[in-house]
Amino acid sequence: SGVARQNQCNKNKFGISIIQQAQPILESNHCLENGHTGIVYNDTASGFARQNTCNLNAVNGIGVDDQAQPQLERNICQKNRSCGIIFSGTLGGKAFENTCNQNGQYGIGIMDRSQPVLQENSCQENKYDGICYQDNALGTARKNSCIGNDRDGISVTGQAQPALEGNICQDNKADGIAFWGDSAGVVRANICNRNS
Repeated sequence: SGVARQNQCNKNKFGISIIQQAQPILESNHCLENGHTGIVYNDTASGFARQNTCNLNAVNGIGVDDQAQPQLERNICQKNRSCGIIFSGTLGGKAFENTCNQNGQYGIGIMDRSQPVLQENSCQENKYDGICYQDNALGTARKNSCIGNDRDGISVTGQAQPALEGNICQDNKADGIAFWGDSAGVVRANICNRNS
């Protein structure tokens, strides 16, 4: 365990890597222009990441893989080449009040069998979707803002089955919320305005 606070981790392969059973607290670190991902969680790692800035990385801002279950709070993940935050693997974690704007693909991507809780995140002006569920992903997206993305506000593909509750999806260039393929889920009390 331990605390990593106010570090500058720039132009490495990974800015900060948390692996195996590590459970650190990461606060107010800057992980910019790394060759892969700003902050990455692997194996069964957990802990908290709060108010970190993960911008301009070559792949993702924050990546959660395998059975990792961190809690991500109020991080800024902008202008990364792929996703602001990506969950892949079999578990997930929680993402609250993060800013995932202007990324090259998704604001937040949920892949494989991940099942995170997403709440009150900002996913705006991303090149693909604000939030995208793929494969067999589950989980809940509640009160997120998916605005002005180049495709859908929230997209659900493959056999994913999330619960979407109280999200705002507006001014997106395709759909507010879109289900594709064999996907399903619960959709309740969302606001979908002015989508193309």
